[in-house]
Amino acid sequence: MHKYIAVLPMQSVERVAYGVNAIRHVNNLNDGYREISQYLPFDVDYGHSSDFLYQINRKRQSKVIPGIELNRLMRWSVVTMGRRVLRLNTSRFTDLKSTDATIVTPVDDCVALNLELDINTVPKVNSNIPVEQLGDLLKEFADLAREIFAEGDVP
Repeated sequence: MHKYIAVLPMQSVERVAYGVNAIRHVNNLNDGYREISQYLPFDVDYGHSSDFLYQINRKRQSKVIPGIELNRLMRWSVVTMGRRVLRLNTSRFTDLKSTDATIVTPVDDCVALNLELDINTVPKVNSNIPVEQLGDLLKEFADLAREIFAEGDVP
């Protein structure tokens, strides 16, 4: 990023964001709920729960640029992923009726922990972040992401 930042035709920017989507495969939903509980400040009731989604924003002050506040928006979930194939029983889309298609369910479904991160500067009127500090700020964002991956949802 430093090479790209060096050629930016501006002196400052108003806002910066860093997004990451990370998944880790698990054996089944119960294992997924049990494992995701290790990253959260509560236990997910995996025996009686489904469609789990937890979102929180934990703000922090930047250590790189004094006075800049950072959003650490986290969206935690356990997901089932897989392909679905739609088999058409007609050769023309214009003649297609709902009874002319069947869904073939392959056996390659998988379950995963899913973490979506949106780490960004809090929007403020007349906020100016000097371009020469963007590299250090993006490194701070990456460090925050690594901290969340290792420690989970911590204030």
